[in-house]
Amino acid sequence: SAEDSNLPLRGYASWTSYERGLHRPDGSGDEKRLANPLASPLPIAPNMKIICMYGVGQPTERAYSYGFRGVRWRWADGRGLPAGLPEGRIFQWSSTRPIDETIVDLRAYGHDELNANRTVKIDLRGTTRKFANISEASAFLEELQRGAGDVERWIRINTSRHSDEDEDPWDNNVTDGLYTYGVAKADGDSTVPLVSLGYMCTHGWRDLPEFNPGRIPVYTKEFAHDPSSLVIDARGGPATAKHVEIIGNHEVIMDVLHIAAGNSTHLEQDRIISNLTRIGPIITERIRAML
Repeated sequence: SAEDSNLPLRGYASWTSYERGLHRPDGSGDEKRLANPLASPLPIAPNMKIICMYGVGQPTERAYSYGFRGVRWRWADGRGLPAGLPEGRIFQWSSTRPIDETIVDLRAYGHDELNANRTVKIDLRGTTRKFANISEASAFLEELQRGAGDVERWIRINTSRHSDEDEDPWDNNVTDGLYTYGVAKADGDSTVPLVSLGYMCTHGWRDLPEFNPGRIPVYTKEFAHDPSSLVIDARGGPATAKHVEIIGNHEVIMDVLHIAAGNSTHLEQDRIISNLTRIGPIITERIRAML
């Protein structure tokens, strides 16, 4: 949980400078909540309207599967193993494996009196520690499993995590929520995922009056990414909808000019080409249950 005070992220100003998470607006005026649309409501501004424009249709990183760094071990006294011990006798480093498998391996050797008190080295991909015996080495790895100690040093993206492509819950051709090498992608503009781009525009500020007490009208226009050849335009061309390059999209430029000129009536309707209308109500239901 992001609220866990033991998380190393709590030590960074970029994490602590504003309030994260869902909060029912209470009129406190807490400056840390101003950048969080799920903690700070829109102003009561009768003459205001909001028009959201963003690109979609590009796989975008959304979530990560974490695990402990791979571990290997060896005897620190330089001696080989006597005969009759478990298979896979270790003279140098063992193969790199998950922590739980390494603990099992250590314990298998620790049952023998000749090896239980031999010094052991543990290597977590570059960080090596020496222990007086197998028991101490096992205890150290067990502590890491429980999340104690310097979490940042030991946790890494679990690159062995892969999902079955048949698991795609939304059938939107971007393998939404499926993991490849520990990274799950969703629809988006290649940098910001779809829900972050458009949920508040299409549902949050409409379905949850707590966050839009003035009932400001909100409209959404999504843009499909249709880049030109890199040979023609390395920035994507007039129909790109990528995160930064969208500022060069000719349709976006025209819409912005219309808004600036006070003639935006053609934008006062939604153009949704993603599956956000299916995802949005599910999110709204979950938020209502938490408020």
